[in-house]
Amino acid sequence: MLLVLNAVCGWADDEVRLFNCDKKALETYRRSFFTTAEVCVKGRFEQSRGKMIGVIYHEDHFSDTSSPLAVEVKEDGTFERWFTVHHPVRNDIRFDSHAIPFYVEPGHTVNLFIRRDGRVEYTDENGKEAPCAAYLTSCLDEVGHYGYDSFANDVKTMGFREFGCKMDSIAAKVDEQLSRVAIRSGFSTLDYVMARNEKLLRLANTMLDFQLEKSERAREQWFATGIPVDSALKAELADVANYRVLRFLPADDPMLLAFANYSVIQNRYTHSPIVRDRSTYQNDDFVGYENEPPARDSLLAVIDREIFGGQSLSMLAKIHLLNIFATRDVKRSVSVSPDYSEEQRRQCLAQKEAELQETMARMKNMLGCEALAGHLERIYQRYIATKDNVYALPLSEATIALRRITDQFCGKYVFIDFWSTGCGPCRQGIERTKEVREAMRDNPEVAFVFITNEEESPKAKYDDYVAKHLVGEHTYRVSAADYIRLRELFQFNGIPHYEVLDKEGNVVRGDFRYYDISTFNQQMKKIKSLAE
Repeated sequence: MLLVLNAVCGWADDEVRLFNCDKKALETYRRSFFTTAEVCVKGRFEQSRGKMIGVIYHEDHFSDTSSPLAVEVKEDGTFERWFTVHHPVRNDIRFDSHAIPFYVEPGHTVNLFIRRDGRVEYTDENGKEAPCAAYLTSCLDEVGHYGYDSFANDVKTMGFREFGCKMDSIAAKVDEQLSRVAIRSGFSTLDYVMARNEKLLRLANTMLDFQLEKSERAREQWFATGIPVDSALKAELADVANYRVLRFLPADDPMLLAFANYSVIQNRYTHSPIVRDRSTYQNDDFVGYENEPPARDSLLAVIDREIFGGQSLSMLAKIHLLNIFATRDVKRSVSVSPDYSEEQRRQCLAQKEAELQETMARMKNMLGCEALAGHLERIYQRYIATKDNVYALPLSEATIALRRITDQFCGKYVFIDFWSTGCGPCRQGIERTKEVREAMRDNPEVAFVFITNEEESPKAKYDDYVAKHLVGEHTYRVSAADYIRLRELFQFNGIPHYEVLDKEGNVVRGDFRYYDISTFNQQMKKIKSLAE
């Protein structure tokens, strides 16, 4: 839907007029924001470059999961990709290093026509201009500008409190700067709000990136020199008052979730010292409480309200609770020792299920939003639907590409490592587990497979690394297209990423990492108990 522009134009150059939003239409839009339906992103390149593949890094903010979606471009330059969303989405299709932005609402289609010069035209399923077309095609560089060089300098010279005030000052000018662009470009209310949220999200991310950078530098100095983290810096990062400048962000606006990069600020918020260290929701020990500890999420609510000043939790805190439920509570509810008898296992799972239901009831009350409570239930239902420990891969191009590699290991448990030469943690993991692989070299039940791709592991670097660290291993350097398909198959964005196949080639659910022969044997015992 396109919302109506309601602004008065025609003023002197030195006169500032702020964009006048149609608030009624905006509220109507927000009320219908949480809708689950399929969308279609389709398009055509004016100048076809033959078959190629792109990717949409689709984020499910509620469950903290990423699903890379392959976008196959045909010989004639056309493409079409359907997928399910739970709210409007502002994302990009990435072809190599080139990103093409798009916006689409649940139940609708957006058509992209990419001209030879790189300009993009957006239309809906009826051939009319698509929502947010003006925003997507406008230059917003002047709005809320803050460059990387300035950031690098400020990290060296500023404290956290001082930097927060600087971000607050830049944010205060966004409305004035954006209004000029909006009225000049004929923005709708939706265009304006999306552009404003994009800029404020970026500034909030920058502030929390600053906090992260200062913490990492202090930690590196501690490891390198033994000098402890400066007490003044530590105090600044732990002071709730220094985060209150984040109030420039409309933290309770659901429209923030439309952005794929919302996941970045969510991650920064979750792992910021103020939430990570002071919220007992992530502290299983409850150190310092003589009697019963407070409810795990009560302190989070106190901290969040101190930061944003709202009566209810911010959207960041609500999504944080959903993420914790999806990534911790649900996983723990199915975690049972492989040494348990069948009866012990049954009793343990029943108790954990009861605890999970209790957690859900408490969290629904905390969320205070029917739509978000619905996503809590969706996360639970997905857990119910995927309780099987082993699942078969679907018939697809990705599975065919994988089978070309793994069929030779039929009858073995296959440990797959997705990596690249440019990934430090990938290389560290490979080198750290060398002794395990050597010890299991002649084991007829186990095979180790390493998969990278041509784009992220240039041939010279790949050959050099394999010669030094993977001699005698099963290593494969697949095409960038096949790698994107494999990422969608196993639903991962970051690397290193690990998967395990059973003896029939089915996937065993779980995060089976190992660092030495002892932990490997423990993992093998668990895998066998799940698969057999």
